[in-house]
This record gives sequence, structure tokens and C-alpha cells, in this order.
Amino acid sequence: MRSLRLSDAASALTAGEGVMTHVRTAAYFSAFLGALGVTLIHFPWRRALSTRPATLCCFPYALCALCLTWRLILLFMLDFEAAYGTHEDPPNLFVEAYALVCDSAAGWWWSCMLLGWVTVACPVVAREAARRGMPAWLAVAHVVAAFLGAVSLAFPIFFAHLLLLGTPRGNPTADGGQTKASRMWIGCVGLSLVSIAALPATVSRARALFIAALIVVHFVLLIPFGVRAHPRARLTGSLTRREFVALALLTFLLHIHASWAAYTEVSAHGHTGSLRSFAAALVGAVTRNVCQASISIDAGMASAAGFVYMVERSGVRALWLCLLAPIISPAAALALHEVLAVDGAARPHLKV
Repeated sequence: MRSLRLSDAASALTAGEGVMTHVRTAAYFSAFLGALGVTLIHFPWRRALSTRPATLCCFPYALCALCLTWRLILLFMLDFEAAYGTHEDPPNLFVEAYALVCDSAAGWWWSCMLLGWVTVACPVVAREAARRGMPAWLAVAHVVAAFLGAVSLAFPIFFAHLLLLGTPRGNPTADGGQTKASRMWIGCVGLSLVSIAALPATVSRARALFIAALIVVHFVLLIPFGVRAHPRARLTGSLTRREFVALALLTFLLHIHASWAAYTEVSAHGHTGSLRSFAAALVGAVTRNVCQASISIDAGMASAAGFVYMVERSGVRALWLCLLAPIISPAAALALHEVLAVDGAARPHLKV
């Protein structure tokens, strides 16, 4: 396994020529660290220590996720600089990184797991943030930290914060604010799912469409959070329970499609086509390149955090969904949990 020294990390972060390159890098990490800092500053530390100290386990878990995923990202940045540092017209680093996780069906299985999970997790946390009284700007900070840092870094902290806010005030009522939020989330989630499905189909055939799909996937789910944070928006909730059922079905179908494509690829390469060889191929795909390893770790750790959140909210009732997750996908399991969730022992609602 390749090592990464501090000097290597510094070289990766300062790679590139031109003032604007360094300005973009500085802006990126300023936004990421700023959003992460906001989530840490406003985390209910005293409440966690006094009522649910186990929730503090999210922090070493998140730190581990950050180190594992970003070590691999920095290694890719070093390789990219070595390959294209003197190139007159180098490709975009972000686009090339995603191309490496979309150009193999077995590798795409992991990438699809992460992107599908995020597409479900965003409306889930948006709904719970509204129900539990989390300020909209704080929810934005959590999601920005996830999208710029790592999903498995920010969402465990987000889940823990939500659990510490006590019993929800109740389901969002079907008022104008909820209706508008539902429509907005339907549109954004739909665009995200279409874009996810388009990524493996366009990566080697239509690079312009591939880039467009990447942009949509990474920005469209931020829109409802940003709109809700506007003082005049008055949006509450996200998707309705019926819509979460539909989302569970769609993410299940996406998972089946990705699984069949991977199974077909494994069979075409001369393997027996058995479930054992299929599982071995999926595990082997994790290490096909550093970008694939990073996104696979992110997918696995984010899904595991989602399972813990489900069990913390609903107790043993959620275990059967966790057991079904490898078959229906972690995304579909999380969506179904939001439909069937029964919050645990009542705790008084506490403001941030």
C-alpha cells in the first residue's frame, strides 16, 4: 500500500500553475472547512455528554472516514500532477476522477451505491431537520461539508445531531410550505436519479453529457436546503411518505440495474458467473484504482452510519431493513425506514 507523507499531501494541494488554480483550491477548502467548523461549533456537546454520550462516537468515525477517503484522493492528485503537470491542455481533475469510478460495471456498483444513498439521505435529513427544529442554515452546513469533504464524514455527525434534538414535533403538516417542499424535492431527486443513471452510459461515449450529469449530481440536492435557508421561503419537510416509497422503489431498480451490469461484466470476462465469483469481483473492484477505493470506502461507511441511525431511531424494528440492504440497496432501506420509522422513547424537544 502506498504511503502518503505530509510533504506529499502539501504537494498535492498546491499542485497546478496559475493564480486562479490556487484561488480555486483555497476557495474549495475554505468552504469545506468553514462548513465543517460550523457543524462542530453548533453541535450540542453538553447534551450529548449528559443524555446520549454514545452519539459522540460519530466523531472518531467521521475522522477515520476523512483520513481514509482523502488519503486516496491526495494520492490521485499526485498521480494526476505527475501525468499532466506539463501538459498544455490538461483534463479536468474532478472529471477524470469520476471517469475512473464510472468506466467499469463492477466499480460502478460501488459508485452507484454512494450516489443513490446520498439521493435518499438528503430528503431524509431535510425532513428530520424540519421536524426536530434544526435551523436551515445549520442543515446547509452539514450538507456542504458532506459534498465537499466526504459523505461518510459529515452524515454521521448530521445523524447524531438530529438524534440529540429529541422527539420530533410531529410530521410536517400538508400546508403550503410542505407542498412546495415536496414538489421541489421530487424535481431535484428525479434529476439526481436520472443523472446517476446517465453517468456510466456517457463516460466513454458523450463526455459533454457526462460532465453535465456530474454537475447535476453534485449540485441539485443542495437546492432545497439553500431555498429553505432563505428567510422568506417558509418551506417545511421534504418528501411525503408515499413519495419515499416511490424513491425506495426507484433506488432499488437502480441497484438492480447496476448489479446486473456488474454480473454481466464478470460473466463476460470468463468467470463462472456464480454469486461467489460475482461477490469476489465486486470486492476486487474496490482496489482497481485509488479513486474507486475512496468512493467505495465512502459508500460503505456512509451506509453503515445510516444503519446505526435507523436502529437508534427505531430500535430492533430497523434491523430487518439493515439485513435486506445488500439485496434492495442501502438507499432503498433508508427510504423505507423513513416510511416505517417509529421514534424511540420520547424525549422533550430541545432547541439548538
